[in-house]
Amino acid sequence: MTQKIILLVEHDKDDEDLVMLAINKGNVANKVVVARDGVEALDYLFGTGNYAGRKVTETPRLVLLDMRLPKIHGLEVLRRVREDPRTRRICCWDTTCESTAISANRSISIISSRSSVISSCTGWCSMSGRPLKRLSREGTNLMATKIILLVEDNQDDEELAMLALKKGNIANDVVVARDGVEALDYLFATGAFSGRDLTEVPQLVLLDLKLPKIDGLEVLRRIRADPRTRRQPVVILTSSKEEEDLIRGYDEGANSYVRKPVDFNQFIEAVHQLQLYWLVLNESPGK
Repeated sequence: MTQKIILLVEHDKDDEDLVMLAINKGNVANKVVVARDGVEALDYLFGTGNYAGRKVTETPRLVLLDMRLPKIHGLEVLRRVREDPRTRRICCWDTTCESTAISANRSISIISSRSSVISSCTGWCSMSGRPLKRLSREGTNLMATKIILLVEDNQDDEELAMLALKKGNIANDVVVARDGVEALDYLFATGAFSGRDLTEVPQLVLLDLKLPKIDGLEVLRRIRADPRTRRQPVVILTSSKEEEDLIRGYDEGANSYVRKPVDFNQFIEAVHQLQLYWLVLNESPGK
């Protein structure tokens, strides 16, 4: 199994020991690097200071970031991570376990309690790696395998959604598209997905709005304009709080509009409920 690197940025020794216990419970080969202040964290990430000469291509898969750090505050560490093209897509979790000013910012996932840190790390470590374009799941007794198309450019939210879908214990394949062009290519078997079997129709599309190349509303518009996909269930899953986006989403034919909760557990629960309704309870035309 390919080793995954976790960067734990934590100055409190008790909390460090607690999170390390959670990581070890995941029973997956990991390399854990511990930084005890903001300077040390940035030095590791960018190969400077005590880490000069480190291969920056060995990028952490996950950064567990406490906000109350010596020398450089966690928010400043996060800002620099998100500004640099080499690190801006790294999955980051806020492990401070209390409300912070970052709560309105979707560039990091917030874990609201210490027990959640343990369970979340255990779940994350049990995943076999960053989701590929297609992640196969073993079937359960609930149903035949179905396909979910997750259209999401934010790696943090992608990781959380995949964790939620895995925890749901419902048989499905998940296809991840990270921009609007890739989503349409998959749906219509063009571009990188040329030759794909168009009879394999997603049971559900989870669609973010703020996408590169082609935005989510235009993707939805094209889905509804094509006879092959116009009845495709599409749920907008977005961090946008704009009322105009909500109205336009329904005007363009969204089946549902869900704002992404900032809290980690609430996000996991929201995705799980969507999965349960659309894959188990809902009956689509032609079934």
